[in-house]
Amino acid sequence: KGERVLDAKLTERMLNTLQHSGIYAPDKPPRLTRRETEILMLIADELTTQQIAEKLDLSINTVLSHRKNIFAKFDVNTSIGLIKQAYRFGLLD
Repeated sequence: KGERVLDAKLTERMLNTLQHSGIYAPDKPPRLTRRETEILMLIADELTTQQIAEKLDLSINTVLSHRKNIFAKFDVNTSIGLIKQAYRFGLLD
């Protein structure tokens, strides 16, 4: 059929690695760095990437890189999805 097949043991090892890295654990909040947590809070406060960069004295590219990592750790594609997940895990007030 042209589909890719992964060995069950390999799949389990991959999921375990992702879970321990903090990238993927559907029932646990991802592990964020101090800076990622700070940026998450500023996103929740509705600051733009430019405003976050100015507030934290970072380049826009650095903020974009952190945002990309945060989105990957939460497995979301939008800021709304990110905020929903952060609330779900109790990371935001």
